[in-house]
Amino acid sequence: MRNSAARGVIVLHAMLCVLLSASCSRHPEEQASAQTAPQSAEAPPSPEKHYFISAANPYAVEAGEKILARGGTAVDAAIATSAVLGLVEPQSSGLGGGAFMMFFDPATGSLETYDGREVAPATAQPDRFLKSDGEPMAFYDAVVGGLSVGVPGIVRMLELAHNEHGSLPWSELLAPAAGLAENGFEVSPRLHGLLELYPRMKRLPAAGAYFFDEAGEPWSVGHVLRNEPYAETLRTLSEEGPEAFYSGQIAQEIV
Repeated sequence: MRNSAARGVIVLHAMLCVLLSASCSRHPEEQASAQTAPQSAEAPPSPEKHYFISAANPYAVEAGEKILARGGTAVDAAIATSAVLGLVEPQSSGLGGGAFMMFFDPATGSLETYDGREVAPATAQPDRFLKSDGEPMAFYDAVVGGLSVGVPGIVRMLELAHNEHGSLPWSELLAPAAGLAENGFEVSPRLHGLLELYPRMKRLPAAGAYFFDEAGEPWSVGHVLRNEPYAETLRTLSEEGPEAFYSGQIAQEIV
């Protein structure tokens, strides 16, 4: 692990918080009661480990720990954790969004901040959310669809942080999330509950087919979801690098 004992990272991505530090052990059991997770994510902390990982879902904690076990840095682990959160809690995280990151190096006392939040598209104009008669669009007419989407910044931010503070290959950091997307993950109580609160999601063909059963009900807690398109996206980013997100097929599909 390259200087991992002297480095800490905080990533804020919407409702996501990933914290890696050299001075504490991880405590995923505090959230295990609220979310279904692999058994290994509930294991008690080991006294030999000098870090902790905090994330919104235990699957993400497990991914970060795997990267640290392979000798990755805190930034490496944060990237792996973030990629998994985009799969298991897409309502709050994802490659199509933005993030902030804070990186502290106690050896030098330096604190670096990264701004990876979304920015408005170049063609955005003040009348973007006005109807032809000049009146504002209804909220859901404006927010659902491409009009309200900013240019995603998280992938570029993670690329910069990895270039400056990573050690493992970029492709290795996305492998845990890609494998989980292919093999499946259990729907958490939080994801299930949020889908119940927003039944209008089923009106969107892709979201409706993925998050709801044939009866139009949200998949139950513990139901195993697989996301091959997400796995394919991660494989593309692994093979071609972060630039593939902003150019080529992925970028064209977003636009």
